[in-house]
Amino acid sequence: GGSLAHRPFGLLSHAASVDLDRQPILSALEDRLSARPSALFAPEHGFFGAEQDMVPATEARLSASGPPIRSLYGSSAGSLRPAADAFADLDLLVVDLVDVGARYYTFAATAAWATEVALQQGVEVWILDRPNPLGGTAVEGNCRKPGFESFVGAFPIPVRHGLTLAELVLLEAKRSDWNTDGLRIFKVQGWHRQVPTDGEGWCWRSPSPNIPTLETAWVYPGSCLFEGSMLSEGRGTTRPFELIGGPAVDGDEVARRMNTRSLPGVVYLPTRFRPQFQKHAGEVCSGVEILVTDRSAFAPFRAGVDLLQC
Repeated sequence: GGSLAHRPFGLLSHAASVDLDRQPILSALEDRLSARPSALFAPEHGFFGAEQDMVPATEARLSASGPPIRSLYGSSAGSLRPAADAFADLDLLVVDLVDVGARYYTFAATAAWATEVALQQGVEVWILDRPNPLGGTAVEGNCRKPGFESFVGAFPIPVRHGLTLAELVLLEAKRSDWNTDGLRIFKVQGWHRQVPTDGEGWCWRSPSPNIPTLETAWVYPGSCLFEGSMLSEGRGTTRPFELIGGPAVDGDEVARRMNTRSLPGVVYLPTRFRPQFQKHAGEVCSGVEILVTDRSAFAPFRAGVDLLQC
């Protein structure tokens, strides 16, 4: 810790990263270690998590006197991986990102690719690991097939992979045969891979505009499938991914059919909603609200596939 205060280091993080005292990481580093990053690296949605999906993050600085922000989600595919000279004035990269435990979520690719480039440049990397909000025992969904690589499918892992961010980076390092001599993992303390509960002091801050709550993270691995359909996945409402529907949908019938399937840990409520942007903006949509009643039993990917088929 003491040495960090005297090193030129970069911080790949965002506003969702807080410590056990609910203190943002920048404040925690400065107050506890007198450490100030020389540069910030921002994932998709920007350092403050303010940008919608598919919107380039273009912040220049944290404040007038603050460190520069180097975006890892710009307007081109090349911007998703840091250039070698992004670390030219640094000797350490600290990574602290809140992930949601699903393959589609882009923070895993950002963390892995930034780690790979930094290590190649002789820059040490510290990953401050965090729990997987979906737990670390259940695994669900298909593995990405060769030839379908993308930013939302960077690794051949299941949709619900059960890994922490650091575990995922280590897996990719082994698969790709990185030299990991400069990689240090700060493991999660007090997490035993079971599904986290609200009574465990769990503090959730939104890592992106459409994952506002822990409940949203739970339905995301399945309801994100609706991004590839003509139905609204609830973007443009206060309940993204928890509301599924469209103008021509019979929400009462869909709810009835889904509830007769008796999927564990979830019920479906008929509802209506009006998205303010993206698909069906301004239109009244009929559909269902996905209400998770038991996280330990709920299988989000299976539920999403069943709803898509319904």
